[in-house]
Amino acid sequence: MPASIKQPFHFWRFFFSLKGRTTRLPFVAFFLPYKLIFLGASMLIDANIYGTLSLQSVAAAMYARNALNILNILLLWPVFSITFRRLHDIGLSGLLGLIWFAPAIVNAAVFALLMPATASNPFAMLPLILKSIFFYTLWAFTLTLALWPGTKGPNKYGPDPRQPIMDRSNVF
Repeated sequence: MPASIKQPFHFWRFFFSLKGRTTRLPFVAFFLPYKLIFLGASMLIDANIYGTLSLQSVAAAMYARNALNILNILLLWPVFSITFRRLHDIGLSGLLGLIWFAPAIVNAAVFALLMPATASNPFAMLPLILKSIFFYTLWAFTLTLALWPGTKGPNKYGPDPRQPIMDRSNVF
């Protein structure tokens, strides 16, 4: 009887490949720290931007916001890749992962167009309102993907990643 072995972790495949499936645990292991770190940093930056009248601290917060945006851009592909494969595990098209980016793109555009927020700008709070709406939408999407069980057994996107692979080294 062939021995079964657990599938090894492949760094490049996990963060950059669109093929195959990703189960709930690796999805949550990636997204929980990602979301919490960016949530905390965004809250600190936004509190500084909207809660102060000092131009120097607003400028520093804007630099921090830009650094956070650059980091987000660098993580776009891993976020899309893992979401894509998680959708595959559920049995859905990975292209639904584009839902992830629509609010982010709209949010970035609105934030860039309506900043800097000033008291004389009647739309000063619009970026925060839209950001809140998009924030809860993306958390709901992430939570749905984290809780929705994957398809048992193989599906059209690949074998079940929860099933051990069979060691074929002793076939002959």
